[in-house]
Amino acid sequence: MALTIEHSPEEVSLSRNPVVYEFRTNNLYSNAGREASHFWQFSALPNAGDQARFQWLDGAVDLTFTFDPSPDDSGLELPTGAGTVISYLATVLIPALRLNYYIDRDFNLSQSNDRIFFDAKEKGPAYDILFTSGIFNFSFTVSQAGISPVERPNFRLLLSILYRYRGASDWERVEWERVPIDNRVAFDISPLIGALDKMILPPANASTVQSLNAQMCEFQVATAEAFGSPVSVKRLSLQGQALALNGGYSEQDRLEHSFIADWVPNFLTWKESFKVTHDQPAFLGFLNNTIYTNFWVIIKLFGASGSLGERVAISFSAQKNDLKMIPCHYSLAIAGQNLAEEVQYYEVWVQRQNTTQLISNKIRFDVRTNPGIDTIFIAYKNSFGVMETASFIGAKELSTDIKALVSQAKRSYNSSYQASRYQSRIAF
Repeated sequence: MALTIEHSPEEVSLSRNPVVYEFRTNNLYSNAGREASHFWQFSALPNAGDQARFQWLDGAVDLTFTFDPSPDDSGLELPTGAGTVISYLATVLIPALRLNYYIDRDFNLSQSNDRIFFDAKEKGPAYDILFTSGIFNFSFTVSQAGISPVERPNFRLLLSILYRYRGASDWERVEWERVPIDNRVAFDISPLIGALDKMILPPANASTVQSLNAQMCEFQVATAEAFGSPVSVKRLSLQGQALALNGGYSEQDRLEHSFIADWVPNFLTWKESFKVTHDQPAFLGFLNNTIYTNFWVIIKLFGASGSLGERVAISFSAQKNDLKMIPCHYSLAIAGQNLAEEVQYYEVWVQRQNTTQLISNKIRFDVRTNPGIDTIFIAYKNSFGVMETASFIGAKELSTDIKALVSQAKRSYNSSYQASRYQSRIAF
């Protein structure tokens, strides 16, 4: 008896896409049952007019076949033939039997010498064939009677989910249960872990790599089988811990791309380039799924004449599956540089420290040299669950809104209906 994992999430998932555990059990039945098996044996070729009757499914299927040299299309006439019995069975009779809908639906046919085997596709005695015929050229034998499987009462699979923000001290716990279909059950935990939605904003002028680990979700699951009356848990198994980012692909991208295998350690953005102003905060998300721990952030500047040089802008360390936010501001790109011309754009990438090994892809930042008036910046979470920034430019204008209250008057009266006061106010 065993509970087998058929599918589990990647070591790092996007929690707004399906995060699925699929399990298979071989413990659903106390008696697994078995398929019925029969063989039809021929001592000689059948003659025209010979008949054979097959009944199964408690008589729901009742077929009487007649052998004929020129069978019609009723499905109940089988062709006679010439030559040896073995050749006739292989080339004539078995192909004809497979054309019958009910036989093909319920049985697998095979041949061994002068025998045709009928092996039921489903378990149970309902597929035991009752065969009748008055012909002595062939016989029919039930070699193995079918036995129905016996399902354990109230059988279900339990999933206990432990989840929290990465590094938090306490776990949250939720338990789900499912009844298996075809010995399998699937749990999608994305609605649960996708609710852990945190966005960490680094300092706008940060010049060092920032950790975003606390923005991630970590989770693990324990599985168990339960059955009986009353129901009791029979087995518990704890699975390995995994991580998730609060992001998600579109349906098409999710089906075509693996987050871990196809994307990281590239930067966590769909963009290949950004437009930035001189004072705009700019960051790139980086998930380290490599075996390395020490990295450089390389920035290469370009002007009208071409390359203006590259340098190591930042050194940083990251453990396996650490999530980092890498600053890429224009001010950081030109810091300490003696430039002979204006920077038109610059490229940023992550490189393994003390080597020339490229770790990430290269992202281009085009510089807006005349950004306009009254520029504002917003931070938003992209589909990978990490922050990006965008700038909006406009023009200032001064407007005045003047409201005038021309008059307001109020009278009040005493009990003798004499006017007691009158007040008036005029305002602009």
